[in-house]
Amino acid sequence: MCGICGEMRFDKTKISLDDKTELLNSIKFRGPDNTGIYNSSDDSVFLGHSRLSIIDISEKSNQPMLDSNLGMTIVFNGVIYNYVSLRNELIKKGYSFTSDGDTEVIIKAYHFYGSKCLDKIDGVFSFCIYNLKNKNNAGKELKDEMFGDVMSVTI
Repeated sequence: MCGICGEMRFDKTKISLDDKTELLNSIKFRGPDNTGIYNSSDDSVFLGHSRLSIIDISEKSNQPMLDSNLGMTIVFNGVIYNYVSLRNELIKKGYSFTSDGDTEVIIKAYHFYGSKCLDKIDGVFSFCIYNLKNKNNAGKELKDEMFGDVMSVTI
């Protein structure tokens, strides 16, 4: 499976290049197909991903995946068994998709259902979604929710 990592600074200091490199190196072995990063403009948020391509092997499913229309980016590890039916449900609600994988389904499901999307998702997974539109209130938007063995952290 893929590897995800990240750091968010609340003290207004920048995340160092050394810290980012150490985080990425710690997950490098998890995915040989692609390595991607997201850095906020002020260097206070960093997300990293090491990809093992399984479902959608195209570059369209590389991560972190940014949805500019929704103003969100995601890193995800795992598999969503019901992503096709959930995707079809979201299409009926007006969402469009640019990839064929399960990652984009999660970000759109989160946009529509909020944390209740976890009630809709059947799979084994971990993910982090960063809401770029609320970045100034990121500390207030931090949510930890336990759902059995699943921990969802949205920043």
